Amino acid sequence: MPKYETIILNEKSYKYLDDHFIGQKIDNPSQYVIKRLKNSICKIDVYKCDEGYKCCFCYEDKFHIDIYRDMSVTNNKFKNTKEQIGSDETGVGDYLLPLVVVATHFKNEDMEFLKKLRLTDSKKMDDDYIFSIGKKVASRFEHKKIIITNKLYEELITKGLNSKSINALCHNKVITDLQSLYKDIPSYIDQFTTEKSFQKYLSEHKTKPIKFTYFYTKGETLFPSIAVSSVLARYYLICYKNKLEKKYDLSFPFGAGPNVDAAAKKIIKKLGKKEAKNLMKISFKNTERVFK
Repeated sequence: MPKYETIILNEKSYKYLDDHFIGQKIDNPSQYVIKRLKNSICKIDVYKCDEGYKCCFCYEDKFHIDIYRDMSVTNNKFKNTKEQIGSDETGVGDYLLPLVVVATHFKNEDMEFLKKLRLTDSKKMDDDYIFSIGKKVASRFEHKKIIITNKLYEELITKGLNSKSINALCHNKVITDLQSLYKDIPSYIDQFTTEKSFQKYLSEHKTKPIKFTYFYTKGETLFPSIAVSSVLARYYLICYKNKLEKKYDLSFPFGAGPNVDAAAKKIIKKLGKKEAKNLMKISFKNTERVFK
């Protein structure tokens, strides 16, 4: 059974990979893949990213991947690995999928577990790999999650909330729940709005703000608690996606692009407009296109 893993390499390490790989080397095989390396035991799709080169490995046990793991620029070099709580979300921009927000309690002794699984920011990990380790990560860490279905999301929008205020209330809730279990521990949020706006959203809905909380952009690269939350949020989103596809025998792709519009039209055709609307973020611009 093949294994999946995503590793970020810098220029020098990527050149080493390219120079030493024995097999097919295909330039620009698709719109976003800049190179594909392939042989009988491994396939590697390479993408350009801010940190260097995102290399998505699909490999058999015989392939020596450890050498490239050690070269990774995201080799769990977090800013702070002391005991902490951190939260992250996913699904914000997905037309057909829910918003998922997770907060996780992390201890310094958990670092070895993260290193063993090569756990980092979920955006730098393959979805198949996230799904394969999701249960193990969920059972290891004390965490809280909220899943806002698209039907509930739109009900909240109708009541005057917006995407950021919904997000703020969810982050506040999951972190508050963990802080009730772990007192006086710093909490970190992957910043999606300013701290001032965050507090404003809470006060508008008469919600008590969380204490000892700090906001950081790209927080998942700085704090392991956020990195774990990002992986768990993605894992729960993938699970939800799989359940929808099994239940309706239809595709529910990520995002809000043309492929999502095409999938949404098929959902409408099969289920009818009334039921289909409950499965979509109808406040998105996609609605104008798919309900013509």
